[in-house]
Amino acid sequence: MVKRILLTAILIFISNSSIASAIYWNLFNDTTSNTSVPSYVTYSTLEDMLTDTNRVDIFSPDGYGSNVANNLVATGSDGTHFWNFFNNLSTATSIPSFSTYSDINGMLNDTNRTGFYEPTGYSVEIANNIIATGSDGTTYWNLFNNLSNPNGIPVYATYASLMDMLADTNRIDIFSPTGYSADIANNIVASGSDGQFYWSLFNDLSSSGVPSYVTYATLDDMLKDENRLNLYEPIGYGLDIANRIIGSGAFVSNATNVNAPYTLPVLALLLFALTLQTKQKRPHK
Repeated sequence: MVKRILLTAILIFISNSSIASAIYWNLFNDTTSNTSVPSYVTYSTLEDMLTDTNRVDIFSPDGYGSNVANNLVATGSDGTHFWNFFNNLSTATSIPSFSTYSDINGMLNDTNRTGFYEPTGYSVEIANNIIATGSDGTTYWNLFNNLSNPNGIPVYATYASLMDMLADTNRIDIFSPTGYSADIANNIVASGSDGQFYWSLFNDLSSSGVPSYVTYATLDDMLKDENRLNLYEPIGYGLDIANRIIGSGAFVSNATNVNAPYTLPVLALLLFALTLQTKQKRPHK
């Protein structure tokens, strides 16, 4: 009897729980070359992505042509939707755009687009400075950084919805990631989150310096570049390759959870089973 009750409780718990699976990626694109072929590299863990080790696969996002792919500078996912951001950093007159996808394969290959958006809500000139984008599943953000102006101060703009981020409308707040100085902030070219950790990628695209990832425990820390957790160099496949990283992101599906309405019944069954077991073990007088 006790075993049957315990088994029932376990089955209820398992059927209303799920196991998390995650995919991380780096986007490699030499923005100083019009003939480079950009590529996505995927990883199974955050640390592998941060160090560029143990690659899982490589994808070419040229579904709409190599000329379009060459302008790919940012990417992201909120756990349900996926997007790429195209911005020709070599010209100040182009109109940047977001493309959305229903699955990760569409994003990695730039195929089967579900939407096309221009983030010109605050003007084309401002949109031209978008260099990074991301989401932790709740909040969305764009990073504006004029890479041609070494004296400019980059800013993050946050949004409550995907559509607001894609159009750059209804901003919630603005943050300056200058916690470790404006000079350091000027090198931010990518940011992301897997819902648990946050990261920024610092990469001076105009030099041969060593790029680095910095991790944070909260969104607020990432937006301000404060309270850093750790620093990683993505040089697992060589410094020359790491210098081409321009974007990164993560997709976490089926996050582990327990359906709240079933939590109390499971606990009640377990408590009842333990009570029966105690009675059975109690010696008879």
